[in-house]
Amino acid sequence: MIVGVKFFIYQNNFSLKFTFLFFIFYSCLDPDRIPPDNPISNPEFSFMQDQNKVYFSANFQEEYQGEALDSTFVRWYSSSLALGFDAVALNDDGINGDIIEGDNIFARKISNESLNRAITDADTGFLFADFTAIYGGGNYVGLLDSAKVGNLIPKIINVIADTLINRPEGRNINLIKVKAEVADGDGNETIKWVGFTSFSLRDNEMMNNGNMIYLYDDGGTEILYPPDFTSGDSTRDDGIYTFKIPIYGDGFGPEEDDDTTRTGAFRWRFSAQDMANDYSQTIDHVIVIQ
Repeated sequence: MIVGVKFFIYQNNFSLKFTFLFFIFYSCLDPDRIPPDNPISNPEFSFMQDQNKVYFSANFQEEYQGEALDSTFVRWYSSSLALGFDAVALNDDGINGDIIEGDNIFARKISNESLNRAITDADTGFLFADFTAIYGGGNYVGLLDSAKVGNLIPKIINVIADTLINRPEGRNINLIKVKAEVADGDGNETIKWVGFTSFSLRDNEMMNNGNMIYLYDDGGTEILYPPDFTSGDSTRDDGIYTFKIPIYGDGFGPEEDDDTTRTGAFRWRFSAQDMANDYSQTIDHVIVIQ
């Protein structure tokens, strides 16, 4: 993926002094192309989607033009330079996202939800972060970096399933629909699969040998198992994934042999994966079978 990066150096109350424009790969800055008199280098931005946190870091020289470094921060513009910014203070104290104290790499990890310019699924273009240093009492130096989030992970918006299921008597079978509403900012066509695992809270044991139970967004038209078993999904490609879970009555044999559906409380853990092999955050749903 080619990512565009723009640099602006400004000094003395933000007056523009130099402008540079070039393109690089994978957001890796070429040290030979950074203006030699800029004390800021190696800016980095990443969006940790599984944690919903934004990480910023850059290397700042301790002195510049005979003045000591006073403070560092980022102006976070998100997708537009014209709609205001969040000011995010950076630190080199080994806290709040900074890894090593005193290595001149100033960093910050901050919750995306705490930003006024929070990243959303619509932010698939360039995002802008202005790394800024203040030297002495008022000598401002900045480096504007732009990058892309990259692949957006799928999100499980809602789980639609009963919390209490009654097991039928005898050799009867009930089919219980389980649904999950899932979306992906890169397009729902990039979702590879949606499913869940089942864990017995009573027996402290994974069901189905720990294998995933998959849900489908096929409109119920595909034959999954002979002779005519379908997912039970209502509408194809609407982002709601469905499967009919069979609940076997107490006349099929001992629960220990899995011939009869076990009773008790179960944790169903839902997840999704996209075509880039990235995973959603998991969502837990507890059900009771009695």
